[in-house]
Amino acid sequence: MPYFPQLQYGAMAQYPLSKQRRARTVLSRAPGGSILRYGDPDARMVSWELRFAGLAQEEWAAIEGLFLASEGRLRNFVFLDPTDNLLADSEDLASVAWVKDPLLGLAAAAVDPFGGQGATEVTNAAQTAQSFSQTLAAPAGYQYCFSLYARSAQPASLTLRMEAPDGTESAVLGTSSEWKRTSFSARPGTAGDGVVFRVELNAGAVVEVAGLQVDAQAEASAYRKTAETGGLYAQARFADDVLRKTATGPGRFAALVRIESKAN
Repeated sequence: MPYFPQLQYGAMAQYPLSKQRRARTVLSRAPGGSILRYGDPDARMVSWELRFAGLAQEEWAAIEGLFLASEGRLRNFVFLDPTDNLLADSEDLASVAWVKDPLLGLAAAAVDPFGGQGATEVTNAAQTAQSFSQTLAAPAGYQYCFSLYARSAQPASLTLRMEAPDGTESAVLGTSSEWKRTSFSARPGTAGDGVVFRVELNAGAVVEVAGLQVDAQAEASAYRKTAETGGLYAQARFADDVLRKTATGPGRFAALVRIESKAN
């Protein structure tokens, strides 16, 4: 599956950009005058307007190449939403979106750094390292930022990993009794599809975690909670059959790119 290209400095878009969600409610009037309302899930759409300026020749060529390969609006591609958390179920580590090692204990509904109960206490009862992870159908060669909030009653360490078909990047972070957000940015590989985002606990560690997030960019953005789906759209399409650019200087271009997709 083709992917919308990332810019050379590791971002999916430039700001300002706009995002819009559309939904449809169907009304049915019964003979007695009562009205039945129900949502039409197949009509739910999301769209983006991406305004690019100062694109290098290579960046514009990548966007134009995807447009030609997609035959305008005809074919789907994968779009990594720059305004959303790519992870699914960011506050439900017990969901099927997360793969847990067998000796890792989870206690949900702990107090989180935002004043809610979205944190999870994670206990490693094993004598070796244990981990939990989520795999995204995303390109290995893109820049990602993996972030979370963590704290522990006793000093502990966590290892954040990004695992690609042709490489692995990792970072070790320490925890204290206060909530601290830590982020880790890397390009985990050079080619291939599928990136595993993993959190590993040392033997015997007990750590509270919250606000797990993956951004397709070099730095962490404000945390955004997700449910069953994250910000990866596998049915995205160009919204226009003509893609226009404006030359703003030698080898530099500006463009408005409109994308739409069925809502996750």
